[in-house]
Amino acid sequence: MIAMMSKNLYFRFKYAQAELISAISSIKYKEKTLNDILRESGITRFTLSTKINKKVPKNRKMVPPTVLSVSKEKRIVKWILAKANVGFPRNPKILKDSIQKFFKDSNKPNLFTDDRPGKKWFSLFPLRHQNIAKRNTELISKSRAAVTETSIRYYSLLMFYYI
Repeated sequence: MIAMMSKNLYFRFKYAQAELISAISSIKYKEKTLNDILRESGITRFTLSTKINKKVPKNRKMVPPTVLSVSKEKRIVKWILAKANVGFPRNPKILKDSIQKFFKDSNKPNLFTDDRPGKKWFSLFPLRHQNIAKRNTELISKSRAAVTETSIRYYSLLMFYYI
């Protein structure tokens, strides 16, 4: 169902994916009738019938599939976060180089030009993975980066005794 919220903003689905799967299984196992589910949920008759008759898949992803699989994208996100946690954030060039190297080494077919992700892929990647974001890093010296909370506490204790 499409419900208009304002002139440009609208939302398509008034139901959750889990609610749809539950409705399909209850119809399949004859726990409830189709009319009962239509009254209880915001799912349309057309949606239920197409999903039950397997004319369309149960998941409602309305975008084309990604070039990389979901598991590979998760591995990339883990890699980005792990590197950022130890103080080596990945910049766009390094990320694109890594993905290009993966495709060149594996000889897997892909839709990227010269096996390298483009601007559009890079701009959509953080939208698919909300836990990563592009940020500007601050350049600091090696000695400043080596400062830890323990060294600060030790230094403050030393200064306390000498004062």
